[in-house]
Amino acid sequence: MILNNSYHEIMDQIEVTDEMRSRILSNLSKEMVDMDDKPSKVVRFSKWQKYASIAACLAVLIVCGAVVQNLAHREPDVPQEGAAGPVADIVECASAEELSEKAGFTVEELKELPFAVSEVSYTWQWNEFAQIDYTGENNALMYRKALGDEDISGVYTEYANVQTQDINGDTVTIKGTDDMCYLATWQSDGYTHALYADNGVSYDDMNEMIALLIP
Repeated sequence: MILNNSYHEIMDQIEVTDEMRSRILSNLSKEMVDMDDKPSKVVRFSKWQKYASIAACLAVLIVCGAVVQNLAHREPDVPQEGAAGPVADIVECASAEELSEKAGFTVEELKELPFAVSEVSYTWQWNEFAQIDYTGENNALMYRKALGDEDISGVYTEYANVQTQDINGDTVTIKGTDDMCYLATWQSDGYTHALYADNGVSYDDMNEMIALLIP
């Protein structure tokens, strides 16, 4: 369990030095003398119970102090060299040409989009698919391509309007609402493709972009 792991991790940090042990015993002796000099309380305990309670409290305080001190000086966890992670699994490329070289197949680039583009990024992701992101002020478009025939869009929204169209000889599945198109997927020459618009585009605009991507 997570709680047990955290407990063991904290306990591993506890170090009680000889100086700390001497201070505990000294404080315990002092408390015993003070308790004998004080008048009795309404709720009474035997001397053994009183001394045991004091010792337990002092031990807890000293141990907590030691843990806090050790954790304060504990060095942060540093990822091991060569460890797998998001940085290692997503490779940024400078252009569509460089992305194509990384992927091992040609990745087509859209030169005309239905909105003004301010930024374009090229990435080879999880050693599985190439992705180009076109970002604008009011919209963003994602294009993915990979070997095979599986759906690589990563979009699982249920759209009211789902239709298929023949574009340049390939069957394309287009999804959206009555007025706006959001997702298009298709297979061509052993590759699978996905085109997704964050805020949607018109069906005509989507068809034109798909026609540019299908050789």
